[in-house]
Amino acid sequence: YGADGESERMIGRVLGKHREDVVIATKGGIAWDENRKQVKDARPATLRRHCEASLERLGMDHVDLLYLHA
Repeated sequence: YGADGESERMIGRVLGKHREDVVIATKGGIAWDENRKQVKDARPATLRRHCEASLERLGMDHVDLLYLHA
């Protein structure tokens, strides 16, 4: 959510050293094509890419739960 995942960046900054005190969940499986049309894609490679992007934005090395969006 937010501009290009800004909410995940904010969550990562706020949690900081308290990462192990919370459960982190994120989601994947929806993307947008070049025409900004929503595309559902639950292929393993896509979910891996979405998860890795979330981890980068969060500044964390793992999430506890990955939801399949939609």
